[in-house]
Amino acid sequence: MNFRRCEEAFKAIPGAKIRGNAYYPDESKGEKYLDAARIPYEDAWLQNGVPTMGPIVSIQYRGLDGGHISFSPIVPADGKAAEDWYIEAKKVCTESGFDFMAGIHVYARHVAHLIMIYFDRTDQEDKTAANALFVALVKKARECGYGEYRAHIDHMDLVADQYDFGANDEGANGVPALMRMNQKIKDALDPNGILSPGKQGIWPARFRGEGAKGRGSEIRG
Repeated sequence: MNFRRCEEAFKAIPGAKIRGNAYYPDESKGEKYLDAARIPYEDAWLQNGVPTMGPIVSIQYRGLDGGHISFSPIVPADGKAAEDWYIEAKKVCTESGFDFMAGIHVYARHVAHLIMIYFDRTDQEDKTAANALFVALVKKARECGYGEYRAHIDHMDLVADQYDFGANDEGANGVPALMRMNQKIKDALDPNGILSPGKQGIWPARFRGEGAKGRGSEIRG
């Protein structure tokens, strides 16, 4: 449908031509929506917005029943800073027994450094090691002055704990300045604490102080 709309739109431009491969649900099989798994995978398509499940096979890197978590700190858009973090992160992964797999997304003012941690979901030792690697990367990034921007639900408290400025202020009771602000907003907008309690480490008053049970102790799934 989207491809047809594009064709119609380009008809209004004299001499314009649009080329592409259109994929539609297989009506003979009663499909209502397109099955992305049926679309052939080509690397170039990823940059063109063509949906495909091709890259999903990467989770089988350490086992056929594989899974992954990612550690994605934000680094300054500076070549030296990005290189230094690359070297530090690779060292942590190697020492943990994992191959270093990363993607660097460069923007005008920052770099998102995505590190993929693959594990075998059938191997508890492998899952435990993957979790330990994530924690080690969080701590190493903290040393370098960087923080994660999209933590896994099991690690949200851990990541939030890294922002501890102001925790020793008078009357702070050990709660960092950023978290005190987040809690104040949470209490004002969600006084009953029903909207995603604990998301990004921000707990409503009725759960405050408890945090996530078994913080950083396991990888679900």
